[in-house]
Amino acid sequence: MVGVLGWISTWFDKKPEIPRWVRVWILVAIVVVAQALAYKQLADNPPVVLKISAPPAPVISRTPPEAKKPAEPAAAKTQPPSSAKPSVIQDCPNGICAGGDISGSPTINNYGPLFPQISWKIDNNRPLPQGVVHPAIWVSVSINRPFLDAKFAVFCDRPCSGVGSQMVTTHGGYIESSWGTLPEAGPNIAAFVVGAPNPMSADDGLLACVQSEDENPVKVIAVKTLTIKKPPNNQ
Repeated sequence: MVGVLGWISTWFDKKPEIPRWVRVWILVAIVVVAQALAYKQLADNPPVVLKISAPPAPVISRTPPEAKKPAEPAAAKTQPPSSAKPSVIQDCPNGICAGGDISGSPTINNYGPLFPQISWKIDNNRPLPQGVVHPAIWVSVSINRPFLDAKFAVFCDRPCSGVGSQMVTTHGGYIESSWGTLPEAGPNIAAFVVGAPNPMSADDGLLACVQSEDENPVKVIAVKTLTIKKPPNNQ
């Protein structure tokens, strides 16, 4: 009896050793059972599949460009033959002479001294200058205010020219005047220039002698201020 008990005690004190192949098969069995349970659960509760449809592709429409109309040929413009324009004497008693082709209503501001008003009369109570061969007359010219760079144009009823001039002044000092013609302005105009005193004052006067270009007597019809325009630099 004591021997049996001793053997049992010895048996239970030893740990039984599980063979390696048994442990491998047990692990494989566990994996197979786990997969079978997972497949069964998946079959009982199938997953919900959401179908998301792709958005339709955008429709791009293009408007074809408008066809350009062919340019209409410009009407041929005929230009009249160019001709040299004669110089023009402008009468500007109270402002600045505006040259060129001006249309509309241009405004010209004159910030310089005003042009004077001219008074004139025939004065034949003095001898004619030497060298006069045709009928001639003296014209007495006066002004109402100072005139800077004084110039005068004497208009005749027929072709005429200046043949002499004299300054009449009460101030004394140096005096100078000259005369001539303006062929580009017309044959019926004689020109006179006061060189000194400058400006010509309202107390000064000019005696201008005008001669006819032929044997017929000449008459003076007007006396005006003279503006001489300088030609452009390219001329």
